[in-house]
Amino acid sequence: MKGHDGSLAQAISAVDKVIGEVNTQAKQVEKEIHAACEKLREMVNEREAQLLSEVETVRHEKEKELVSQKHLLEFLLVGIRESTQFGEVLVKEGSESEIVASQKEVVSRLASLDQEKEKSQMEPATDSTIVFEGEGGGLSQVGEVIKGFGSVVSRDISAQKSSIEGQPSGSVSINQAVSFKVTVVDKKGS
Repeated sequence: MKGHDGSLAQAISAVDKVIGEVNTQAKQVEKEIHAACEKLREMVNEREAQLLSEVETVRHEKEKELVSQKHLLEFLLVGIRESTQFGEVLVKEGSESEIVASQKEVVSRLASLDQEKEKSQMEPATDSTIVFEGEGGGLSQVGEVIKGFGSVVSRDISAQKSSIEGQPSGSVSINQAVSFKVTVVDKKGS
């Protein structure tokens, strides 16, 4: 029985050693997973910043174009209003000679503003469309790749499928050399 006690103690010790190695290996793999996922997050964050910058650029360009158009239209509106008011005041309060003297100038100014108005785009110079093409831009494909990203593999050794060949003939004594071949097979039979 004493021989069995020693072999059982050795087996328990070997199992304890493997338990420790499993824990150490699991912690190492967790670190690797964290590092890989952090790299993915960094790439996603960089892409997000780039896309947000593109939105800001498009917004700025559209707004710049529309503000410029608005200023021109406001200038024309003020010019037409002031010229019209001047003409109305001149007709109501001016003398006949003042009206005749200013008529050509007022008419010329109104005609000039009217021509500028005709040249000006009356509809907004650009539309309000700014679109994020996430789905069409590959979001679903990226999602599928991320879902399948990485794997955790256990190279699980099967004691039942593994074998030891070569038994010493006769009895063996302590510190006597023996030889045997160990064939280790995982649970999948590889």
